[in-house]
Amino acid sequence: GYTAATIAAKALMDIKGDVTKKSVNEAFKAIDSYETDILCKPWSWGGEQYLSNYSDRTIVPKDHKFVQKEDCFNIAPVPSNFLGQQYEESGEG
Repeated sequence: GYTAATIAAKALMDIKGDVTKKSVNEAFKAIDSYETDILCKPWSWGGEQYLSNYSDRTIVPKDHKFVQKEDCFNIAPVPSNFLGQQYEESGEG
C-alpha cells in the first residue's frame, strides 16, 4: 500500500493545471518505470489488461528480522490472470 500510494502521490503532484478526472487518469497512465528497492522491477502502467507490478520476491523471518529467501521472479500465470499473454508480449515468457 505504501509504495502504491507513493507512486500515486508523485503522479498527482506532477499534474499541471486543474486536477480533474481526466488529468488524474492521464497522470496515472504516464507512470513509467518508477523504481524503488521495494519492488523487483520498475512499476509502470499501460494497456487494458496490464499489471503494473507482476514480479515478486520471497522474504521470511529469521532471527527476529525479515530476510530475502528468493530473488525476484515473475508471478506465475494461472487461469485467473492473463500473465502468460503479458509475458509473451513483453518478451519475458
